[in-house]
Amino acid sequence: CAYGQLVNRIKTGYPGDFCGDTGACASFLGLSFIPYVGGLVAAAYSAQTRTEIRTAYRLPETPCNDVCVHVCCLPWALFQETKEV
Repeated sequence: CAYGQLVNRIKTGYPGDFCGDTGACASFLGLSFIPYVGGLVAAAYSAQTRTEIRTAYRLPETPCNDVCVHVCCLPWALFQETKEV
């Protein structure tokens, strides 16, 4: 799970195995499968990681806030975060 690997990389500096941080991966995937609103809830959950990255590297919250980026562009946001960390 890309999200689990990203969280593990932030915590330890290494992506870890296939799931990375198993708890983060399971939470993200579990939230994704909630009927009707799962994608939105998972995106809001994963946006907190983007906020942590921005805070650590002192990056501005542009062009829009973190939740908006994750709701509208989740796959690309995860790719960007993984690449940058």
